[in-house]
Formats: sequence, C-alpha cells, structure tokens
Amino acid sequence: MPGGKPLSHTTLPKAVRANTRASSAEQRRPIFPGLYVYVGDPYATGFATNPAWQNSFFYSGTSYVGFRHGIDGDLEFIGVYDLTLGAVTGTVAFTLPVPYRGQTFDFTFPIYNGGTDWMMGVNSVDGTTGDVTVYWPVLADPL
Repeated sequence: MPGGKPLSHTTLPKAVRANTRASSAEQRRPIFPGLYVYVGDPYATGFATNPAWQNSFFYSGTSYVGFRHGIDGDLEFIGVYDLTLGAVTGTVAFTLPVPYRGQTFDFTFPIYNGGTDWMMGVNSVDGTTGDVTVYWPVLADPL
C-alpha cells in the first residue's frame, strides 16, 4: 500500500484483553462529584469558597442552599430559598466563587414564601460574574 499502513485484523481475544485493560484503568481512577459548598454556611467561617447571602435571601429551615461540580463537571444545586426576609424577584441571591464560574444557564428551583406558600423560581447563573439571580413566579408556558 503506497503511503499507508495495511489493515490489521483484530481477533476476539485481543479485543477482550484491550477492553479488560481499559476497564481496569477506569476502576483505578473513579470520578466522584465534589462536596457541596453551602451558601452562607455558618460553620464554614474563614473558608473563601462559601459565598455570603445577598439582598435578603436565605435558606428555608434545614434545606440549605448549596452547589457542587457533578460527575459530568456541570454545576448541581440543592436546597430551598426562603423569601420571608424580604427578597425581591430579579435580584442576586449570591455570587459563585471563581472555581465554580464559567457556565451560563437557567433552571427552576424551589422557593418558600411563608406559611403554606411554596412556588418554583428560576435561578439564572451568569458564568462570567458568578451572580445567581432569582426570578419568580415562574409563569406557565403558553404553548
């Protein structure tokens, strides 16, 4: 064959050995999601990665608001916002630390507004500044 490599035939035993080596290597290097970083964590005093609450946002009861890098590298969020301290829609709830910035996206998130008033809001994450802005109420899609 001019300028090329001849095709080689892979046998079943060779393929099984190659697959076994690849599987063993993956088992030695498992991928785990990171630990949650909690917003306004009172027990993490002095840690630079724990952002402070802004604009009267807070967490509801024991549903701390936190975030982490998931297995796929995307950010994951947990918790519930509490609006009873006077938070206003369209304002920044907290700012992500630098290692967690880079992704701009929106997603729904639970919100507690006192008594039995629960609703869904939208977290809008700005990947450049790290600002997490919260909007509510979420209106139904008219289509």
